[in-house]
Amino acid sequence: MGPLTDDEYRTFFHLLHRYCEEELDQSDAFSVPTRFGDVYVLIGRYAVGPEDAYMPLGDTKFWSPDTPPGVTPATGVTPGEEQEPSP
Repeated sequence: MGPLTDDEYRTFFHLLHRYCEEELDQSDAFSVPTRFGDVYVLIGRYAVGPEDAYMPLGDTKFWSPDTPPGVTPATGVTPGEEQEPSP
């Protein structure tokens, strides 16, 4: 299979955002079997631990399937764009 492509990242984050907007009530937990062992995923409307430990996914407008190539999945910033510094 290999690592996700930029298009797959965009689709993943688009569907994750849609799931969180439309399906998630309070929280959901999943166990995902992988060849390295199970991975545990918790999705909730609250932080577990300090909020600054979480990677922000940037503006959700970047996560539609029509997002142009080159958008950085972690920040929503295309290469060459200036990103505002965090306070």
